[in-house]
Amino acid sequence: MELKKYQRRVVDEVERFLAALAAERAKGNERHAALDAWHALRLAGRYAERRNGLGEDLPTFCIKVPTGGGKTVLATQVLGLLYRSLLRERNGAGLVLWVVPSTQIYRDTLRRLRDRHDWYRIMLEHAVSRRLEIWEKHEIARLTPSRLTNNLNVLVVQLAATNRETREQLKFFRDSGGNIVEHFPPEDDREAQCALKERVPNLHMIEDDPSTGRHLVATLIGNLVRLCRPLVVLDEGHKATSDLARRTIEEFNATAVVELSATPVRDANVLVRVSGEELLDEQMIKLPINVATSGEKSWKHILTKARDKRLALAEAAAAYARETGTLDRLIRPIVLVQVGASKGDGSIFRTLSACVDRVEHAWARRAGCGADALCRLGLRGALRVPSGAANSAERAICASLSRLPAARRRQLCSAVPPAARGTSR
Repeated sequence: MELKKYQRRVVDEVERFLAALAAERAKGNERHAALDAWHALRLAGRYAERRNGLGEDLPTFCIKVPTGGGKTVLATQVLGLLYRSLLRERNGAGLVLWVVPSTQIYRDTLRRLRDRHDWYRIMLEHAVSRRLEIWEKHEIARLTPSRLTNNLNVLVVQLAATNRETREQLKFFRDSGGNIVEHFPPEDDREAQCALKERVPNLHMIEDDPSTGRHLVATLIGNLVRLCRPLVVLDEGHKATSDLARRTIEEFNATAVVELSATPVRDANVLVRVSGEELLDEQMIKLPINVATSGEKSWKHILTKARDKRLALAEAAAAYARETGTLDRLIRPIVLVQVGASKGDGSIFRTLSACVDRVEHAWARRAGCGADALCRLGLRGALRVPSGAANSAERAICASLSRLPAARRRQLCSAVPPAARGTSR
């Protein structure tokens, strides 16, 4: 898979920064290497220094890429650059923490990295020249020392944007068992336990008594991660983690943090910026986006115009399908109406319910639900408000439907897909 021009530019600029960073470290500048490399290249913006759990300089940079620009592809290439420069001694092996903000992104990332025929996995394997092992949090206890030494192990983790949720999601780092104990010295080897404590001072300990020289490291997943000193990828870095999660990641003795975001936070160290024009030039934006204003002052007239435009597009799509013989793949235009959240008496929902007789097929998506949580407006009863209509939207819509002529109610309900009709009352 050949990289796009803007992707090649991103890789080149990251490589230039890493080369400057390596040069600073070669001069003995371990404390402020990333900051001085940033200044040496005269990069835009202020660099915010970060430290890992050992107090070491933690190179942290962000790649700003619009949605749909191939952030995961860039992540695979940047990981390869890091392993060929700062982490050359690891020879492509070790541990990577891949942090995502949502369940949907988590599932998609996991699926694509585990698929041996997917380009994401192929490009990452090629970038690091190592066999990949992809782990979830409930599997990581099976990681053996030989796998850690011989493979690149990617632990995909979902961390929320709030501290409360993050506390729950971070609990698994306190788990033990499985093969984790194999990564630590035997409990009765006091000399090895003491040496490990001196090498990694921020390990969680069961026993830590300098006066007697007795030290016993806890065999936890979190301690294993600290030993591995992982690279960290923050997918959607602006919302991938809470403040608590960021602190925890840094305390895991990370060696570098790579953020990928379309809208980075104010204090992000934005190393490279990709514009929407660059994506357009590379045909990454496949369809034209036309923005127009109706000039109407009444929302009812605007909705009527939208209905008429949808009907015209539907007729054009049907004519095209008949001409090309693609009726089995008929394009079905939709109208998306976004209604702001209402407070108090639910007047916005009642306004929306008054629109039912202006649309052929009405659907609503409740804010905060998953992508598959689409509910047919008014399907739970046309003549009465059902007991299951617990929210004001459903009650208002059902009440509106009950005032429609019987023929119109039948028309609305007849358009319900079989799957949806089976779940409606």
